[in-house]
Amino acid sequence: MSKAKVICVSDSNDSSWQAVFRNLPVDTEIVATGTVLKDFNFEELRSKDANVVFVSYLDVKDLLSTFLSELPSLEWVHFRAAGIDSVMTDTLKSWTGTMTNAKGSFSEALAEYALTACLYLDSWSICLSHCSRLSSFLARRSAKDLPRLLRQKGVKQWEKYTVRELKGATLGIIGFGDIGRECAKLASAFGMRIIALRRNPKPDSLCDAVYGNDTASLNRLFADSDYILCAAPLTPQTRGMIGKEQFDHTRENAVFIIWGVVRLQTKTP
Repeated sequence: MSKAKVICVSDSNDSSWQAVFRNLPVDTEIVATGTVLKDFNFEELRSKDANVVFVSYLDVKDLLSTFLSELPSLEWVHFRAAGIDSVMTDTLKSWTGTMTNAKGSFSEALAEYALTACLYLDSWSICLSHCSRLSSFLARRSAKDLPRLLRQKGVKQWEKYTVRELKGATLGIIGFGDIGRECAKLASAFGMRIIALRRNPKPDSLCDAVYGNDTASLNRLFADSDYILCAAPLTPQTRGMIGKEQFDHTRENAVFIIWGVVRLQTKTP
């Protein structure tokens, strides 16, 4: 590729998108930006030999298929996200160009986010994450109950209350990829015990125990954990894997943390 001529599937007002493109090579040309079909002039894109698509906005399955069929000059499609299941089509799977994603880019930030959840949430809280897709925390009791401190600050009444420590507590991680491993590293620094659920249940230096991904092992992880983090990708195998049966095995006062892939959870507890 002599020169990157980039189609940006993104909101041009997205400040994080702008930060990415400030660091591109100086000879990179942005030939078009938009999020829907009407934003793009395909005759103009063909005349400019657009050869790269940068996808920051994931609700683009049909748009991306149109790019691949209408722009023979395309060589590379890059997804700013790590999970791209929502945009995969037969057209994209059969395309012979280069396709990349941002695997690993968000692992450290999401690991910090998970530990924040362990420390922060109060009883029976439901919160939305910073992610564009719906994510939720469902917690019975977190370690420090920081919202209680904020409420006390608001009324200027300070009362003592008992808090839990993360040290010695068990974190169960469902999906032990890049994000899960980063969470394990941070949790270990707090002195937490780590158990993980993964397809290949071989021992891991970051874990005190590793379980297989069968239903009995999943139920066991829920039963053995004080904090449960679901970091598994959405696949045909993981879709609907968590439901009432698993929550029936959950410890009293356990904390359940899940981001992004809410379709894993088939029923609320």
